[in-house]
Parts: sequence; structure tokens; C-alpha cells
Amino acid sequence: MIRLSTLPLLLLFSFSFGLAQDFNALIKSGQVKLDQKNYQGAMSDFSAAIKTKEAEISDYASKKKAYEKLSDYEKALVENAQLFEPRNDYAQPYFFRGLCQVALGKTAEALKDFDYAIFLDPKYAGPYYERGKIRSAKGEKDAACLDLRTATDLGNAAAKELFEEQFCWNNSFNYLKEANTKMALKQFDAAITDYNLVIKLNPDSASNFAARGKCYHAMGKFQDAITDFSRAIQIDPNNANYLLLRGISYYSSEKHKLAFGDLSKAISMDANFSDAYLYRAYSCEGMGNFKSAIYDYGQIIRIKPEDGFAYYRRGLAKQELKDKTACSDFKKAANLGNEEAEDYATGCK
Repeated sequence: MIRLSTLPLLLLFSFSFGLAQDFNALIKSGQVKLDQKNYQGAMSDFSAAIKTKEAEISDYASKKKAYEKLSDYEKALVENAQLFEPRNDYAQPYFFRGLCQVALGKTAEALKDFDYAIFLDPKYAGPYYERGKIRSAKGEKDAACLDLRTATDLGNAAAKELFEEQFCWNNSFNYLKEANTKMALKQFDAAITDYNLVIKLNPDSASNFAARGKCYHAMGKFQDAITDFSRAIQIDPNNANYLLLRGISYYSSEKHKLAFGDLSKAISMDANFSDAYLYRAYSCEGMGNFKSAIYDYGQIIRIKPEDGFAYYRRGLAKQELKDKTACSDFKKAANLGNEEAEDYATGCK
């Protein structure tokens, strides 16, 4: 026997199920008409499909917009966050209606549909590709290239072909120049925005990841820097400088063993890489291994005999081991103009 209190729920379920059937049937009908180039008829079907779920889609959209405004911490506290995952079923009728709008010469309306389809499902390649084509035709090359790149990354072969035809990767150089300028001015957040665009347009360049990694490092975001340097190394594993950069970020994160590993690899590629010896020495000191640090400072002196800072640092490391030859290093450093070493040299007997 069905309880009276359950009837509204059952009726609502039956009503929703019926709407879902109408929704799917209208989309299928619209696709058939679209294939037949009956664009007006197809557009009517897609609009009718949207109408059957208008309230449902609107509710999802408003809640998703509110969710996207939350911080990462706040999002982690939201229950049922999976409800805001991409809804391709909602996005499809907008995308297909957009195709009809394009065929009918209504590009402004098409763009609105493609925009909304992307909002509902940011992983839907089709709307990015179609929007990219419209933007390209309007002369909005930067925006077009970004859309085509996104569609390419999502597996759209036609977008990949058009991206290459448009020489979109060239646009990344303009953003890179702007990013480097902002980086030099210590406008780090703005620089990161531009570096993101650079990488979006040209994700196969190790130097682009390295450039953004340097910016993250300057901001003190060492883990983000390490992630970017790791990507650069993955693309170009024989570049000693990328190993140095990641090693420095590991050192700055007090991950001395990992820093030591990267810096040692860099040195194995270039036995005269003085910066790698310097930071490996720092990492050795961080692990309390002053003997190895002394060796590395010695290598810097071998490479750059007039480097007063290396003599000074080697003197400090020797002092930790109560090595009496530390004084000669302090005096040499002071003679080479290192002011930090002067007090130590004066105190030497």
C-alpha cells in the first residue's frame, strides 16, 4: 500500500522522468534536422529541449556560480560538491543550437550559446572549437587561439589543425615578453596570469614552464615552482639549468636531500657549474655535512679563483669543524673584498 505522504514524490519522479524523455527525444530530433540542414527546425527542437529543463538548468547554474566564487578551503567544506561537476547533458542543446545559429548567420546568438555550453561543461571540446572559429573570423586572434588550444587539449582534431594553421604558438611570444616585464617589476600575480597564457598557447616549451617556475619561486610558492621545473625537466631532461632551478626550490623548501640529488645531476652534466656547487654546498650544510660543503666551495674556487664569497663560506664551514685553516680563507676572502669576512679575518690569530 502506498502511503499518502509518498504520492507527491512519486508524482514528481514520474513528471521528471517524462521531461527527461522529452528532453532526449527533442535533442535527437534536432540532431537529425541539423544533419539534414533544416537549421530552423533543428533550432526549434533544441530550444524546446532547453525549455523542458529550463528551471533545472537555471538552478544548477546559479548554484555553480556561487560555488565557483568560494575559496579552495570553502569548497572543501561543501557537501555534495559533485553536484557541480560538468553537465554535458545540459550543455548539448545549447551547443547544437549554437551550430544552428552559425548556419543561419546569427553569430552573436551563437556565441552566447557556446559560452553557456562551456559554462555548463568546461570539458566540452565542441563549443571551444566553434567559438574559436568565430573569434578568428572576427580578427580576435588571441582569444581564438586560446579556444582552439583548449579544444585541442580536449581531443578535437579539427581544432588542432586550425590552431597550427593560424600559427597560434607565435602569440605566446607576445605574452611571454609581457610576463617577463611584469616579473622584472615584481608584479608577480600579473606575471603569472600572462605565463599561464603562454603555457596554454605553447605547452610543449620547457622554457615557458621554467619561466613561470621562476616567478612562483620569487613569490615563495616553492611547491608550484617545483611542479613547473619538473615539467621543464620532463620536456628537456638534459638541461642542467632546469635541474639547478628545481634544486634551488627544493633547498628553499628545506628538502635538502632532494636538492642534493638535482644539483649533483646538474654537476654531472657540467663539471664547472659553479651555481650548482654553491647550492649543493648550502644543501650539505642544511644536512650538517660540512665536509662535503667544504669540497663544493673548493670547486667554486677552482672555477672562480677570485670569488671572495666562496672563500668566506668555506671558512665558515671549516669553522664548524674546528679546522684552523678557516682563518686563511677568511683573510683571502677579505683581501678579495668580501666585507662579511673582514671581522672574522681580524679576529684570527
